[in-house]
Amino acid sequence: MNTLAHVLAIGKFDGIHKGHLEVLRKALSFDKNLKKGVVTFEPSPYEVLYPNKIYYNLTNNDQKITMLKNLGFDFVSVLPIDKNFLTISHNNFAHMLKEKFLAKHVVIGEDFRFGKDALGDVEFLKNFSEDLIIHPVSCALFNNQKISSSRIKKALLQSDFLSATSMLGRNFSISGRVIKGQTLGASLGFRTANLAININYPLTYGVYATLTKINNESFKSISNFGLRPTMSNTREVFLETHILDKTIELYDRHIEVFFMSKIREEIKFPSQSALVTQINKDIVIRKKILS
Repeated sequence: MNTLAHVLAIGKFDGIHKGHLEVLRKALSFDKNLKKGVVTFEPSPYEVLYPNKIYYNLTNNDQKITMLKNLGFDFVSVLPIDKNFLTISHNNFAHMLKEKFLAKHVVIGEDFRFGKDALGDVEFLKNFSEDLIIHPVSCALFNNQKISSSRIKKALLQSDFLSATSMLGRNFSISGRVIKGQTLGASLGFRTANLAININYPLTYGVYATLTKINNESFKSISNFGLRPTMSNTREVFLETHILDKTIELYDRHIEVFFMSKIREEIKFPSQSALVTQINKDIVIRKKILS
């Protein structure tokens, strides 16, 4: 197999939404003898430039890499973003594509910008080298507007899951390995799988109707995303998921929780018994949703 003529798809690809998929599928459509890879970035330049401001992510790094590899790419290269990286000129960035990645074909969104002060664009790359063939891809639209990660984040923060799902091409999800919790849910009669939240997701605290995927099997579930104020005084954010009508040992297993709709806001109840009463009501509502 000829591995010298790499096809590269380049972008942040946060969320891997329908717009990203247009770019990624274009890259995968090239001759099977060409090695195909993705060059992506973590964290966002915004997080580096404005560390004291909240920046929301649609996917964590592991989830993004897994999704990209599952699409069929031969490799995924994650370039670490820091202040030094942001000083690289657009010219040097283009040289890196040729020299480090041996790129021959580069597939990018038509509005892709790169290099210090975002001076690099499609036209610059087209004129950079005869050996580098650039394939710009038009933006995908939803309701006659460009699909973007920022639009999806806004929809999720407003609990508009219909719009978010339409732009993502799937239900928004959070994935990770189940950690050992304080068995707070079990003490109330509801066994839960706990995921520690280490990045900012665009969700408001509350109770959600979810589906939980374990290996290749999905189960109806109900999930609390937030601080668990009735049971805990910490500021640590957790995703607690209760599988409905089934007992499954999930500790240390990898799960993915898909969000369907929001049931209610997270609130602090006056007692644990009041919380249990409300959880039972939430479960009844969940069972009616997409039953």
